[in-house]
Amino acid sequence: MRMRIASAVVAVFAGAILLLGARTGTAGDRPRLAVFEFDPGPGRVAPADLAEMAVLLRTLIMETNHCEVIDADSQAEGLGQILRTQGRPIDDPCLDEECRSDLVKEIRADLAVSCSVGAVGRVCTLTCLLSLAGKRGNEQAGVATFDCSPEEAVGATQAVAGKLLGEEGHALALMVNVVAGVASEERARTGNAVGLAGGADSPGDDEGRYSRGTESEYGASGDSARSWSAGTSRRNARSSTAEKIFTCDDAVNFPGLVGWCAKGSYYGPVQLGNLVFYSRSDQDFGGIAQLGMHAYVGSSFYGIYQGFGYTWAQRFRGLVQGSVVNHTGSFIGLAQAGAVNMISEAPGVGGGSFYGAFQGGVVNIVSDTRFGIQAGVVNINRESYVLSAGAAHFSDKAAGIMIGGVINKADQFYGISAGAVNLSKKTYGLQVGAYNHAEEMNGLQIGVVNNVNRLRGVQLGAANIARSNDWPFSIGILIGW
Repeated sequence: MRMRIASAVVAVFAGAILLLGARTGTAGDRPRLAVFEFDPGPGRVAPADLAEMAVLLRTLIMETNHCEVIDADSQAEGLGQILRTQGRPIDDPCLDEECRSDLVKEIRADLAVSCSVGAVGRVCTLTCLLSLAGKRGNEQAGVATFDCSPEEAVGATQAVAGKLLGEEGHALALMVNVVAGVASEERARTGNAVGLAGGADSPGDDEGRYSRGTESEYGASGDSARSWSAGTSRRNARSSTAEKIFTCDDAVNFPGLVGWCAKGSYYGPVQLGNLVFYSRSDQDFGGIAQLGMHAYVGSSFYGIYQGFGYTWAQRFRGLVQGSVVNHTGSFIGLAQAGAVNMISEAPGVGGGSFYGAFQGGVVNIVSDTRFGIQAGVVNINRESYVLSAGAAHFSDKAAGIMIGGVINKADQFYGISAGAVNLSKKTYGLQVGAYNHAEEMNGLQIGVVNNVNRLRGVQLGAANIARSNDWPFSIGILIGW
């Protein structure tokens, strides 16, 4: 299985070499990007497969030719130096913020990609974040789900890379321009104007080299190139100011369109984003609504509505989270509605729980406990309580009512389960369907075929099977105790 990942990596890498050979510009003209070691999460994906996923992601980023991707050996050498300096074990994976902050300085990275693998039941999630190295704000996120197999991991990595890079690498190109703008602002603060025209090759001329790399990408040359580069630098400086209106990071005290950012927390009626800058609060949001193609709250959301394209809040404490994709570490509110709704464990949150009146979408995933009504084509929960309606339901433990068009599956079930196929290890209550199966059935089964190991109750169906009972088979009715 791992060989399939390796083959995909080789194929993509070969294509990348051909494309890179046709491009102009050298590695020194472009910002440096680091791909951190993947956080394995619950360990459902083997370390060797995670390493190959990281290689594939590096290769896909290299293919855009927008930045210099730091090779794994150089990154490992820098990591070794950091671990020795910090007095850590040599096999420390460097997953915490302190270690990674020192690492980006050691390897001189301008951009960084951090990825983690999570798991809900038999479904794995790959989440990656492309950001300015050592800074908050301007992150580009990508999430994909797969069935935890190495083969599916290839597709998930490719899907996440597509979301991070954007069509033809345009999203990454925007991040490269942001790097150039940050370098320009740094020089403005220190009074260093060298390299604004992009023509000087002096030590520390970072923004000049980034602008020249972008020039070569678009074919500019000579005086016109230097004029274009200077204009780009000025536009980047202005855009970084405009960006503060939409994003609220830890270092900002700045007015938004309708509110105020105070060191990462946004307070006001509405925080807005657009197609370029996403609506972001690094800490808390307190107001009525947060809207954007990507609406992000790093800590707690307190408001009425968060939504639009993709929403994330580590803790959602409001009324409605409604967008195409809704994602939070912990939900307490009225409703979550979108195509995909995910409640997954996040550090310091206490575990992926949903407490609300309604969760509705095509796919609903809750990594811990869900209380409320859930409606979707596919519903996946660790523990499910009250009502779940849809085509397919999967839970470790469920209590209440499960109504499914195709399949209901729970290791332990208490209540009423109605669907074409009902499967459980231990059931207390009622199963109604064409095929009902339980290792231990305590209650009533009604179906065409009822199949259990131990029956303590009644089976009504064309074929009733209770393998461990004194009377193991019957047509019509079977009673066990």
